[in-house]
Order: sequence, then C-alpha cells, then structure tokens
Amino acid sequence: MLGVFYRSKDELAVTEVDDPRIVDASDVLVRVRACGICGTDIKMLHGEYEGTTPPVILGHEFSGEVTKVGPAVKNLNAGDRVVVDPNLTCGSCYYCRRSQENLCTHMVTTGMNRNGGMAEYCRVPSSTVHVVPSGLPFEVAAFSEPLACVLNGVERAEVAPGDTVGVVGLGPIGILFARVLERKGAAKVVGFEVSQDRAVLARQLGLSSIINPTSPRWREEVNELTAGRGVDVAIDAAGSPAASRTAIEAVRRGGRVVIFGIPPPGARLEIDSTRLVTSELEIKGSFIDRFTFPSAIRMLAEGKIDVQPLISNTFGLVDAPEAFGIVARGNGMKVQIRP
Repeated sequence: MLGVFYRSKDELAVTEVDDPRIVDASDVLVRVRACGICGTDIKMLHGEYEGTTPPVILGHEFSGEVTKVGPAVKNLNAGDRVVVDPNLTCGSCYYCRRSQENLCTHMVTTGMNRNGGMAEYCRVPSSTVHVVPSGLPFEVAAFSEPLACVLNGVERAEVAPGDTVGVVGLGPIGILFARVLERKGAAKVVGFEVSQDRAVLARQLGLSSIINPTSPRWREEVNELTAGRGVDVAIDAAGSPAASRTAIEAVRRGGRVVIFGIPPPGARLEIDSTRLVTSELEIKGSFIDRFTFPSAIRMLAEGKIDVQPLISNTFGLVDAPEAFGIVARGNGMKVQIRP
C-alpha cells in the first residue's frame, strides 16, 4: 500500500509499504476513506512539535471501514463505518486516574507515535474506534477528531449565553469554534485574522465580524463591537505567541482567555502581570479532546455542525506533497487526503 511518511524535518515521502496486519488481539484494521491534514501535521513536518517519532505515517483525523478485527474484539465487525480517536491513553497514570486522560503521561498517538491514516490501511487499537452512522459521509466523519478537540476548548472557555467571544485565527479550527460557539449561545463571535484570503473565506462561511489585528485601529474596532469593554472570552485557535497576545489584549477586564493552538516548542508569551492581576484575567490552555468524541460524532451525524463547506481541496495519496504545500501556505480551508 501507499503511505505518506514524515521521515525527518521537512522530508515528506509517499512510499510503498506492506499492508498492516493484526498484531494484538484487540487490533482493528481500517480501510481509510478520508483523512484531513491538520496544522499539527505541518508543525510536525517542520520539526515544531514535540513527541513525534519518525519515520511515521502521518494522519490523525480520519474515517474509514473496518476490514478485519482481532480475536478479542467483540464490538466491531468488518464493514463497520468508523472514525478513530488517535490518542491511546494508559488508564493508570496519575492523570488518567483523575479523569484527565488528555494529559496522560504515557499517551501514544496514531499519526505521531504510530502509523496513521494517510495510507490505504491503518492498524489501530479497538478501544480508539467509534462506529458512525451508515449515512454519514466519510469526508464529514473525518472531522470528528478536530471537532472533538474544539468541543473541549469550548468547555474550557466556559462561554455563557450572551457572551461576545473572540476567535484568533480563522482556519478550519477557528471556523469550527465559531460554529460551536454560536450553538452555545454566544451573542457575537468576532474573528481575528491577518490573512486577507482567510478573512474572505471566513465571511463566505458566515462570519461577519472580522478584525485584522495588525491594523493600527484594531483595538478601536474591538471596542466599537463591545461597548468599549473588549470581548468576554478570547480563544487562540492559531497556536502562536502573536495570536495569544492578540487574544489577551482583546479580552475585557474579568475576561477569560483559552490558548488552544499549540505553539512551537520553547515559545514564550510575555504578559502584563499588572493587568493580569488588576483585571482578574483567566488564562487557560486546552489540549486535544476530553470525553468529547461521542458528542462530536453525534453533532456531525445530526447535521448540527455543517462542515462540508469547509472542505476546500481533496487529493489522492500520491499528491500528498502538493496538499501539504497548500496547508503550509495557509490557502483554502480543510484539505483532505482520499486514499
């Protein structure tokens, strides 16, 4: 089969490899049908994400069909349409015992530490596999992982009905945040985006209030939209110190900031500690999903979140380098590989 390998920094290779086989009794083989390229995949390729083990087949947001199950698997059958939670946790470390599995110290992630979904087939532990309804298109089901992460971020944000929420970075994740926040009762979602092309796409996708944080008047624009206060909650969906600073500067006194995007290793964020104290700001991180995978699948299956318009480009495995180039340049929205 073909697989898209991250071999070393800035080296991506589409290579013929042996099909995976059942190794453990609880293994499942999945015929991959759709796999999204995530910003984290780009960071891994550029050596900006810790914990990756190359050479490895990339791809952690994917859907497909079960082709074979190990002898210990009782809840899955060949032909099931499924999505895969890429994160396999140990269940016994300090954090797992405290129901903080997303902070597991022994986590193994499909597409990072073990071969992932940018291939024709993928071997995964059955405990990470979720069956999806037969009518859910594969390309939509593949959004389960990013949507699950966004749902965790929204929970961390503790948005109240009527809040004005700022979302910094209007890529696929930022748009997912905007759509979920609207369903959570946010009165207004204000987007912050430096790319004119991304801002245009975001407007086409329904986000009307967009501010360029490099504009000299951007703070005045925020005040005009928020009665001079600032947004109630701000979310950094981009994962850079500049985006985090924008979120912190845009939030009102007593407001809350959630840093969702993962910055490069060693990145530092400076903050006015006087304002942190005298404005009683809350600053939180949000990492991957936490018990939100089933909710994400349900929202997609029930059509509560429409993700089809976010799919801007699709490619076969052999054209993966071109697909990665589009994402790395910040063009389009969600780019998917269809093996």
